[in-house]
Amino acid sequence: MLTQANEKEIRVAYEKYKKHYSDFQEEVFNFVKNLKTIEKIDIAEIKPRSGIKSIESILKNINSGKYEKRKYNKLTDIEDIAGIRNTCHCKSDLDNLKRVLDGELAKEYERKSEDKKEEYKAVHFAVLKDVGGKKIVCEIQVRTVLGDAWAVQNHKYGYKKGVEEDAGVVSRALSDILN
Repeated sequence: MLTQANEKEIRVAYEKYKKHYSDFQEEVFNFVKNLKTIEKIDIAEIKPRSGIKSIESILKNINSGKYEKRKYNKLTDIEDIAGIRNTCHCKSDLDNLKRVLDGELAKEYERKSEDKKEEYKAVHFAVLKDVGGKKIVCEIQVRTVLGDAWAVQNHKYGYKKGVEEDAGVVSRALSDILN
């Protein structure tokens, strides 16, 4: 749970940096789109988040307790305010894009982290950009078409609703089958 001071600090930072997050998201989207053309990578779809994450969503996620393992005390602790999603046809396309991104992102951006989401076999890259002495983050998700279908349905029926244990087991089993 955030203190009132932390919440106010996050709100102020959000207002100050939201345009930068939006611009950075567009920059990373164009970077990957150009990379696809230059490297001739087979990507089914590249799309930016439909706008950056809202302040209400950010505060709700922090205060809900869903992210107990993570400490969010300031805006720059959050890695998914801006983001793009790359959907690949199959695992070999995903592996190829991941390999190219590993090399090309290192040339252009500072990397904060890379995380593999086992549930739907996705890879998330967090890249940084310095804006006025603060590092902002844009998340790049890479997943397969089937992993994307699973994630969309799980997000709608599980993640946002609070999954009962049996539903969670079924969801993980379905993920394994699709992948």
